[in-house]
Amino acid sequence: MKRLTMILLVIVLALATATGYLGYRLSEQQPGLGESLFGTTPAQAKVIDAMAPVLSFTPEAVLGEVPGTINDDLGRKVYIENIPTKIVCMNPAAAEVLFLLGEDERLVGVSDAWLYWIKTPEELVTKIKNKVEDGQIKTFSHYPQFGISPDPEAILALEPGIVFSFGYTLPEYAKALEATGVPVIAFAADTLGDVLRNVVLIGKVVGKEDEAAEIAKEMRERMLAIGTKTIVSTKPSIFYEVWYDESGLWTAGSDSFISSLICLAGGEDIGTVVPSANPKIDPEYVIGSDPEIFILADAPLGAEAPQAILPAERSGWGNLTAVKEGKVYRLTEEEIDRISRPGPGLADGLETLVKIIHPELFE
Repeated sequence: MKRLTMILLVIVLALATATGYLGYRLSEQQPGLGESLFGTTPAQAKVIDAMAPVLSFTPEAVLGEVPGTINDDLGRKVYIENIPTKIVCMNPAAAEVLFLLGEDERLVGVSDAWLYWIKTPEELVTKIKNKVEDGQIKTFSHYPQFGISPDPEAILALEPGIVFSFGYTLPEYAKALEATGVPVIAFAADTLGDVLRNVVLIGKVVGKEDEAAEIAKEMRERMLAIGTKTIVSTKPSIFYEVWYDESGLWTAGSDSFISSLICLAGGEDIGTVVPSANPKIDPEYVIGSDPEIFILADAPLGAEAPQAILPAERSGWGNLTAVKEGKVYRLTEEEIDRISRPGPGLADGLETLVKIIHPELFE
């Protein structure tokens, strides 16, 4: 069976690089690729499906140029007249890419998340905090779930050549900026392929396309190297907890790149029953599913937060297999950063998950 699986993986690689499977967002255009390959188990099929957007990615397929038009994640065509000298970046993943490209000096405004819970890359966190303190960078709050949004006039005062936003719809502040002629690129990565694409896209904007392509290629190689190992491994059931308090329980959800990471890491994500990214999930469903591994992603909220209550201390949760076998893992702030931010650190985040789910692969 292992030999057959490896043969199938070679076929997938060939399809991804030489045929119609090549292209942007393969997983959306050809859903269920893994299930269509004869001889794969359902668990192996899910790994193949998670790998498909990574396999199909090539920097050359990322369209757009500056000066010229860039296509953002919302399907909008954004015209950029020149390589911007000033950037307001409300998307932490994009700021990380700029840092790795040596272009973070262009930042004049960022999300205030850098002052509070973002921990990596440590050098960039320190640089941003110092520049905020010195008045070289201004921070903005954007928490639409609480009705908090940046002031467009304050952003305009910085005279940015472009604004990087994040969200599955264009935020109201971004619409206001575009109305004044400031280009806004929206990032909303659904798949691992989207993450790779956006690295190259940011490189195009700042005139560092080749360098960005190398970063994306390295990420791709690391992800595929892990996928070739986990595809033949066992697939323990995983619950990834994003939030827990008296009002409910939230997980990553099937439409999130985090769920794809879990699958690529060799786990069976029980949270995929809920379609939206970061969905609320019924605690009774989690108890009934009896996950073999429980991953807590609550570190940034502090030890006193309600969700800091470990599963073993929750009513009715003590008999979970993960609890009884001591397989409840609490991620550090740095680990959560790398897993939950759709940027270059995602390959590190994938390795973190593999070490939890399949530590034997690192022995």
